[in-house]
Amino acid sequence: MYKCLLLSIVTIGCANDPVVVKKGVVVGSDDIERIELYLSGGGFNLRGVGSDPATRRFISQIKPATQQLITRVAKSSVLIVTVVPTKGSKNRNELKFCSGSLISIDDEPRILTNQHCFAKTAAGDKDQNLNELLPQACLETRVYFDFKLPVAEAVFFRCKHGTLRTNHRADLAIFALDGQLPDGFQPLEFWQGELKDLVGRKVFTIHHPGTGPENTLPLPDLKAPAPSKMITVRNCLYLGGFAQETWDGRGGIPYQIRHTCDLLDGSSGSGLIDLQTGKLLGVNIGSVEMQVITSSKSKPEVVNQTKYIYNVATVANFVRDFTEERPLPDPQTLSEIPDPTQNE
Repeated sequence: MYKCLLLSIVTIGCANDPVVVKKGVVVGSDDIERIELYLSGGGFNLRGVGSDPATRRFISQIKPATQQLITRVAKSSVLIVTVVPTKGSKNRNELKFCSGSLISIDDEPRILTNQHCFAKTAAGDKDQNLNELLPQACLETRVYFDFKLPVAEAVFFRCKHGTLRTNHRADLAIFALDGQLPDGFQPLEFWQGELKDLVGRKVFTIHHPGTGPENTLPLPDLKAPAPSKMITVRNCLYLGGFAQETWDGRGGIPYQIRHTCDLLDGSSGSGLIDLQTGKLLGVNIGSVEMQVITSSKSKPEVVNQTKYIYNVATVANFVRDFTEERPLPDPQTLSEIPDPTQNE
């Protein structure tokens, strides 16, 4: 089968890249659920799950070791809120929500998330993020650990001024906190093995997507509603990277991997986590939409058009380069991340 790329729409890119920003999407059925359906004092429970037999069966089949792993990752997954004053109003503010992960750099805690969580948007297109940060970035940014019921137990910090670093092309950001974390918060570790060994691997993400008023909680200090902690673990698989012919200078595709975990607005910056080891495979960005034209050699006049939509994350090895302040390699020097579709 011969394949050629017709159109690519990707999540993030600089002003000169031919890209359109697209938010995370639900792939098939909605598998995003409140974390309270899973966690209860370090274990799992079925309270609140309701009568859905598929959900109850799935939760009951998760092994105790995996339960502990998810519980640990949940504690290191944070809600990030930046307060942005609304133009023309002295009394109203816009709250910009993102997700993030606790990591460690030289034994110091850092928060890892997306650049676009702090970016200005293009005039007339709020979905197009620019390589220019909001004046409020870090200065008016708060981080909430354990932001779930009960809200009173949430641990709250501010972004430490002067520590925010970003990379637009890979859509990454990192910053320090303004205080000392209490005991019990364990930084996530990066995956450092071969990605080709992981295609089809079960993964998950813990994030703070906006999924309606029934899934919001009051911020303890701002007295405003915010997305509660959610989990996507069912139907959640790592798919590999993008074939090199689809790069075409488009945004950060050479640095991205695909997966089937459901994401929504607010999921940005969350970690894509290996369900077996608990290690971070990437940082979620949003989704990529591609339309591919295919035809056979025997019947070139028969043309099929297929649209693919994938949720994507910046892959761990490039995230590690960024966090350790090494320059990301030029896409032209890269070998593609293993892509299972090439063998179809």
